[in-house]
Order: sequence, then C-alpha cells, then structure tokens
Amino acid sequence: QGQLLPEGPIPTAEAASYDELWYEREQVESPVFQIPGEKDNRWVAVHTLPFPPGKNNYAIRLKAGEESWNGKGILEFDPFNTAYMQLSGIVLGVDPPDEAAPAHERGGVRFIPRPSLRFRQGEAIRVYLEFYNLWNGPERKRSYREYVDVLRYEGERGVLGRITGALKGILTFGEPKEGSSVRLRFDREAEAGEAPVAETFTIDSRELAPGTYRLLIEARDNVNSFWDDEAVMFEVVDN
Repeated sequence: QGQLLPEGPIPTAEAASYDELWYEREQVESPVFQIPGEKDNRWVAVHTLPFPPGKNNYAIRLKAGEESWNGKGILEFDPFNTAYMQLSGIVLGVDPPDEAAPAHERGGVRFIPRPSLRFRQGEAIRVYLEFYNLWNGPERKRSYREYVDVLRYEGERGVLGRITGALKGILTFGEPKEGSSVRLRFDREAEAGEAPVAETFTIDSRELAPGTYRLLIEARDNVNSFWDDEAVMFEVVDN
C-alpha cells in the first residue's frame, strides 16, 4: 500500500481482514515507511494479516493529517501443496538509506518495498521472496539452486506486476542486447526444518538501459529435484 502524501504529518496506516460476507476477522495498525529514492513524498505501509485459503475481503486506510485514503478488495488464495517446493510472489524494493532508518523486516531481511515497481537507473533493486516446503536432506540441510533471468520486454510497454503461466515465456523477443539483460545463479543452503526460507539478492540496475523488464526466477529443490518459478514485470527509468 503506497501513496503520495502532503508534506508535514507522519502518516498512519490500518488494515483489516474479513471473510467472504464482510465479517471482520482481525484489524491491525501497521508501520509506515518513507520510500527512499522517490522524487515525491511517497510512503508505504506493509500489513501482515492471516487469511485462510479461498476468497477473502480486506480493507486498508492510510491517513496523514486531515487527508485519508481508503481501499478495499477481494483476495483469493490457493493453498500451498506441501508435497513439493513452491515459491511465494516476488517483492521488489530498496534497502533503507542507513542502519537507523525505519524499514520493513521479514525473514530477517530489512528493506522498503516499492509498490510502483519503477526504479531509477543506478539503483540497487532489492528482490525478496520465500521458499515453502523445501525437503530436509540426508545431512539435515535444505538446499536449492536458483536461476535469475532479467530481460527487457521488446514490445509495447507492458503492465507492471506479477505475471503467470504462458506470459512468463512470451514477453521478450529477439536476442538479448547490451544493457538489456542480467543473469544470475545462486546455490543456497538452509538449516533443516519446516519453516519458509527467506531468499534475497539485489539487481544492479546500472547494467540495464531504461525500459520495461521481466524478472523470472526458476528454482530447484536439490533434495527431491522439484522445480518452481515466479515472475514479475518492473521498469527502469532515467535519473
């Protein structure tokens, strides 16, 4: 949840979860963070609320002084399949400007999400996601290999945000050009257990010319060889 706010009062944010008939389950007041690198006075609030699988409703409010922004909508969740590894959605953001600056923390990672999914050329783009249902190996370790593919979308400007299914493979055309791609590979280990594993890294946007990009992450559980993937569209703009 992000918003352009007037200069002056520090905003506050609230969120609530509801069932399908709009009976309230839980309401929380959430921390609010100023988004570094934005040319305007933009703030973001990150809400953590439990939602069961199926259709659910939510409502959010961001308030600064006498001005208030309200929103509501429907969320529909499919349960994770516990038989094999699955990836969460990808969150893109930036690191806090210094250690003392307030930031969202999840999985031991401090960062500030950027809902606009637009980054100035030269910014370090923080990528965050989570691995669910990794199997424990014979040496009581969980491990996975991860392939990261960033490629410029060569068609008309696309819609930013998560992409699924066949769209992951048809959004780019032609051979990669200089300043239009980044490819990374990581081998990771985590302690044995059942909890989700936080995964994070940065993309150096100095290597990317202005344009719209697809970020595709493909990963393999090294214990049982199951694969999963997630993808998101983001934009790099001139300084």
